[in-house]
Amino acid sequence: MDNEILANAKTFRDDLGAKFATNLAAVSGHGGNLLDESYARLTVLQAWRVFVLDETLSSDALGFYSEAQNDGLTSSVLMSAGMWRPAMKSLRSMIENILHCLYFNDHPVEYRLWDAGKYRPTFKDLFDYFLSHPDISGLPENIKGVPELKIHYQHLSNVVHSSAREFRMTSEIENLKL
Repeated sequence: MDNEILANAKTFRDDLGAKFATNLAAVSGHGGNLLDESYARLTVLQAWRVFVLDETLSSDALGFYSEAQNDGLTSSVLMSAGMWRPAMKSLRSMIENILHCLYFNDHPVEYRLWDAGKYRPTFKDLFDYFLSHPDISGLPENIKGVPELKIHYQHLSNVVHSSAREFRMTSEIENLKL
């Protein structure tokens, strides 16, 4: 490696911890409630797992739920460092993994096909499945959750593809300098 590049890499690495701390303080200062809400989501995910899902889901489906929990934690860490867009990518992945978890719990044959690389349900397919699911479809609209989840998913997809201006990483480049 070039000596100048190596020296710059070392400076970057040595300064990274302090820059993370500075960004965390900035995010906590005017976005602390977002960090608190993120933490609350993580505790809800864990409560569902411990008190409901560990006893009711297949181990294959639970693997998707574990990934969803990891995505939620990753999102929280990225958000605390001021990395909004990648944090939103992780949230979108969290939704995807939860939908896969529940779908494949209901469909063990499709899971085996997925595991063999022969089946990939689209997210539209997953949402449509849950909209028509007999345990959900008869519920009052205000507690179904699936339509609202789909709206959040669509917004997060816009973020992932840089179509949501408020989450672009470059909007406050002068304030966040990692």
